Amino acid sequence: MTQRGFIIYGLLAALVVAGGLGIALKVQSSRLAAAQESLAACRDTNAVLNGQIVRQNAAVEAWEKAAEQAKERARKAVIAANERLRASKGEIDRLKAAKPPATGCPAAAAVQRVREGLR
Repeated sequence: MTQRGFIIYGLLAALVVAGGLGIALKVQSSRLAAAQESLAACRDTNAVLNGQIVRQNAAVEAWEKAAEQAKERARKAVIAANERLRASKGEIDRLKAAKPPATGCPAAAAVQRVREGLR
């Protein structure tokens, strides 16, 4: 084989390799572009979902705060009701233990009816 043939075949081989590399570069470039578009879509979706999560967490915190306030109001109402109940029982006991009025008192019959109603 002559030297000229060797150079021609060498150049053809280099051309084929360069063409193959060019095609590979175009394929990889298109794959990269598709991957970047997919990544951008994922980032957009992620931003939307993160916003929803933030709003949901704020709503949950507000509900928890409202529940705590309602629980505290209920606790105070129970304490107040128990205090009124104790005061009422003390008054009932005091009235039951009171001495009967003198028999000559005109209100004795009315007092007696009140005491009977407390029993």
